[in-house]
Amino acid sequence: MQNLVSCVIGTDYPSPIVDHEVAARRARERVWAVRRGDAFRSEARAILIRHGSRKQSSVPRRGRSSRPVAPQATHDGAPVTNSPQLTLDLNGGDS
Repeated sequence: MQNLVSCVIGTDYPSPIVDHEVAARRARERVWAVRRGDAFRSEARAILIRHGSRKQSSVPRRGRSSRPVAPQATHDGAPVTNSPQLTLDLNGGDS
């Protein structure tokens, strides 16, 4: 193929500096080595505690009361529906 297009890698075009398969494999190994560590797990737990969802599930679980969850409201006080209806008019008209 290189002769067909008159561009030989290493002669007409520089050879690759990095073997991307080897580099990607090493990077994955390093990432997973960090993720398997205790420091990563404790940090992940801390992030989940701080930023995790505070919304109560509507499905009762063991140890929770089975009372219904109050519906959420938007910033203007209108209730949020489970099936949002959004229309998009690309012609500039009102819909």
